[in-house]
Amino acid sequence: MIKSRSLILGFCVVASVLFCIGTMAKAHDDVELRLHLHPGQTFDQGIAMEMKISKTSSKGHTDMSQVTHLKMHNQVLEVDNDGTIKMKMTFRAVAMKSSEVRDGKVRSNIEYDSAKPPQTTSPELKSTTALVGQSLILTVSPRGEVVKIDGVDAMVQRMATDIKSPDMRSFLIPVFERSVENMGRQMMGRINFAPEPVAIGDSWERPQTSPKSAPQLSFGEFTLMSIKDDIATIAVKSTSKPNPDAPLPGKNIRNIGALGTANGVIHVDAKTGLLRDFEIHSHSSGPIPPPAKSTSVKNKSASSWKLLKIETETVMRGWTVQLPQ
Repeated sequence: MIKSRSLILGFCVVASVLFCIGTMAKAHDDVELRLHLHPGQTFDQGIAMEMKISKTSSKGHTDMSQVTHLKMHNQVLEVDNDGTIKMKMTFRAVAMKSSEVRDGKVRSNIEYDSAKPPQTTSPELKSTTALVGQSLILTVSPRGEVVKIDGVDAMVQRMATDIKSPDMRSFLIPVFERSVENMGRQMMGRINFAPEPVAIGDSWERPQTSPKSAPQLSFGEFTLMSIKDDIATIAVKSTSKPNPDAPLPGKNIRNIGALGTANGVIHVDAKTGLLRDFEIHSHSSGPIPPPAKSTSVKNKSASSWKLLKIETETVMRGWTVQLPQ
């Protein structure tokens, strides 16, 4: 009996030690990812986006493709006691190439590079070229959430300078606003770090931060896959759906009811919390609602518009050129 009790006691002691060792090991493996930047630091970042759009309607089939490259210079202006960062993001360069093929016939080919600008710029590109040299002021939480963007209105007005038609301005300005906000969030708002320290294999959700006016609502999940040489590898997946409360982009235009998914990998510098690089693949598809009502002689009634479907495939890549020291 005494021998049995000794064996049981010994087993309990060993089990307790192993439990403590396991707990200590997990605590050691846990990591708290946060932005750690200082006033005066600067760093350059780049984004490349490849998009293919396929539209089918009663009028025919259209395939569009666009490749866009952006280069940004960032300067940390302030860091509060709680770690909240105010930074200036300046668009240094933009390049794009797009094409449109309708029912097998090439309708347009557009190419632009701010590093080698043409002598004359087509009207379709003036809103894009207006980005170069313009800045946004971002307020970013330690967890990487972009909580405020200043300078959007001024940038949008500059983009819309050459648009004279009141109807076209009322349609495009909200589009420009969403585009500028999205550009501001592509690098700094790409990931929201977990509220608590996480271990390899742990997952956390990204809160819904889409503006109320956004036509799509997006929901994301992150999973810490590994940490090696101060680089955290994080898997990301997300879904998106139409926002029923979003305002219409134009008085005679309805929002697209597309559903989407995205998957990819993000590499984060564990010391600064900045993205080293990322690659995200996304797909969305859905119907195109008919116009709300007649808008022109050519479109005599909404009933003549039969649908229509749109599919979008996007690959987005981003990188930080050199991390601040």
